[in-house]
This record gives sequence, structure tokens and C-alpha cells, in this order.
Amino acid sequence: MKRVFAGILILLFISGTVLYAQNTDKITVYITNTGGKYHKATCGSLKKSKIPIALEDAKKRGYEPCKVCKP
Repeated sequence: MKRVFAGILILLFISGTVLYAQNTDKITVYITNTGGKYHKATCGSLKKSKIPIALEDAKKRGYEPCKVCKP
């Protein structure tokens, strides 16, 4: 019974990870004209410019998460 339960937990974890990976391209984050970070829409670092971009694209381009808003 413990093995069955453990197996179910592993399958749930794997399926959740796959679903998350498939949906991250639909998450919108924001970058600035000059920075190297991506942000939430409400981040104070976006005062001068606010360019929407898909999270996956931001990561592919080398942007890192903002340490202030922690998207």
C-alpha cells in the first residue's frame, strides 16, 4: 500500500512539473529598455519603461528575475 501511495505521489509530481513547463510560455513578465532583469507588472523598477515579454523568452534572452519583486 505504501508503494502504491508513493507511486501516485511521484506521478502527480511529474505531471505537475510537465504542466508547469508547458504553461510558462503563457506567463507575461516585463523588462526595461536598459536592464537585465524581468519583473512583475507592479514592480517599482518599471517606472521608465515596461515592455511585456513571455517568461520563457525572457529566460532565453538571458534576463534574470528581479530581486525586489521576485516574479
